[in-house]
Amino acid sequence: MDTPKVEEASGGRCTTRRAARETREQGIAPPSASLEIPIYRPFALVALVVTLGLATPIGAIALYRLFAPAGPVPMIWLRLHAHLQIFGFAGVLIMGVAHHLILRFGHRPIRRPASTPWILALTILGLGGRVAATMAGGATASGLWIASGVAESLAFGVFAAWVTARVRATEPRFTSDWLMVTGAWWFAVALAVETMTLAAAATAGPDPVAVIPGPGLYAMGLYGGVFGWVLGVAMRAVPMFLSGRRVGRLGGAVLTGLNGGVLLMLLAEIWPPASRHAQALHALGDLAVAIAFVVGAVAVGAWQRQPRRALSLLMDRTETRFFRLAFACAGLAVVGLSVGAALTLAGAPPHGLLADATRHLLSVGFLIGMICAMGFRFVPVIEGVRIAVPGARLVAFWALALAVLLRTAEMAADYLHEGFLRAAAVSGFLAWVALLAWGLAVGLTMIRGAALRRSTSSAIETNLQ
Repeated sequence: MDTPKVEEASGGRCTTRRAARETREQGIAPPSASLEIPIYRPFALVALVVTLGLATPIGAIALYRLFAPAGPVPMIWLRLHAHLQIFGFAGVLIMGVAHHLILRFGHRPIRRPASTPWILALTILGLGGRVAATMAGGATASGLWIASGVAESLAFGVFAAWVTARVRATEPRFTSDWLMVTGAWWFAVALAVETMTLAAAATAGPDPVAVIPGPGLYAMGLYGGVFGWVLGVAMRAVPMFLSGRRVGRLGGAVLTGLNGGVLLMLLAEIWPPASRHAQALHALGDLAVAIAFVVGAVAVGAWQRQPRRALSLLMDRTETRFFRLAFACAGLAVVGLSVGAALTLAGAPPHGLLADATRHLLSVGFLIGMICAMGFRFVPVIEGVRIAVPGARLVAFWALALAVLLRTAEMAADYLHEGFLRAAAVSGFLAWVALLAWGLAVGLTMIRGAALRRSTSSAIETNLQ
């Protein structure tokens, strides 16, 4: 069998990417000839440690204790779970892959910016301080909470400034690119607002740890930051998941709907949470976010039928299944957001389980589905090797699908039987299994890619001698 030529394998694009990977694995082509600098790697490792070692198990145990039921859950641990998943897992992953995606979208060489080590160091310092503050007490905890907030705010602020500069320098520039810019700034603003709130509470006398952040904080971090980035990337990279798809001129509607929804939720913070004005503004914010998701899904063709033919980049269909699952969850969440908003505007009593199920359709089904799809797709491309443990993709997919199904079934406890809460209680552990399978495959792929680069570099040095 003829071996692909080095120049043909390393210089081609979609149709020759497999040949390029095979020549690298055989040691024919050096990684430096065709691979990017893996800038994302330390960020991905931090994100994996945060979600697999802390955020997801905390959430799974807390959910089990609440729904089994098996005892109360301290509010401080629920706050830590939410913060670590939004900023420590999704946010850190976004900061890592952004170094590749933003530069790729701008057709620029992949180079490590001078600010990257500082961003990473401040992020680790902030997350470490956040965990230490949760376990400490007294004045020490107060100082750690504020210090961690300052460090994370600086990290995301520097990152947001870099993203803004790179997008402004990109030609051609798409409206959906500004979703990534506003998303980066929402992260920074959310952390800065939280830090100022904690500092004000410490100055006033009460323990800042006891200060409960309003829904606006999580709206900025989750809706504005995480979903802004995910939808922005999806609208630019949809051909990698659904063949033959092109995004139309709908980026402006997604940008307006998503950011408008966040602003409405922030405006609601002016009134007490139980007031009619606050509830109405939150309902309108939910409707704006729902519209943004509908427009985004229509723009990328996520709800259209996929032809049964070879996918772009000649890769496995599993990534497309994750992409489909994510947007299916988004579709159900749109229904939940719309129904909840209609009930609120009509003056109906609070609908806690509907709101909780809808929120987790987005934060678990949509977000983790998109992270799995992009991780399984992008990491092998950047590392230049096959995905390690291919079977982990199926484990992750079905564990995530079952987790979403059981968590959504909690709504039946309001209408059918309370036993559905016990089924929902184990959904957190299934989400943990999905992330463990994803983390195993992605982590081993990174190790395989690093080993390939080292071995090829050593072989080149030996030949030169």
